[in-house]
Amino acid sequence: MRKKKITLHDYLEAIEVIGDVDELLVRAVSAIPNRYFYGYHINLKRSQLMRREMHQLSQKLNSIAYRNDRRTRQSFRKLQKTYSDYLDACVWQDKSDLILDYLYLDQETKLDFLYDCISQYRLLKHLLGDVEDYMRQRQFDYRG
Repeated sequence: MRKKKITLHDYLEAIEVIGDVDELLVRAVSAIPNRYFYGYHINLKRSQLMRREMHQLSQKLNSIAYRNDRRTRQSFRKLQKTYSDYLDACVWQDKSDLILDYLYLDQETKLDFLYDCISQYRLLKHLLGDVEDYMRQRQFDYRG
């Protein structure tokens, strides 16, 4: 007997039966790539100033006079890390807010959001681990 691949609809149905919709919501939002949340934050004045400063340090490092300057290189790396940490913190806050907004809604709205989110960001293979046993019982090939 040949096993059929699991569809997103079957997966969400299994999650609903198991009762892990809220947990799946948290995992799905957490799995959304950070770049989808960067848009607003990279246009803020603070981000622009940091990028401008990184650009200036980069140009300075590429010049012959500062090519081997350890202090300038350290400043550049420190600013890169600060910028990256700032964006990560902003994305984490946005994801947390999104999760909290949807946790208080009804089950049907959550499932609609999950369907859209999982299909838009192609998260099904990433999220399948939760329901392997349930899917085995139903004769699905859960590996996609």
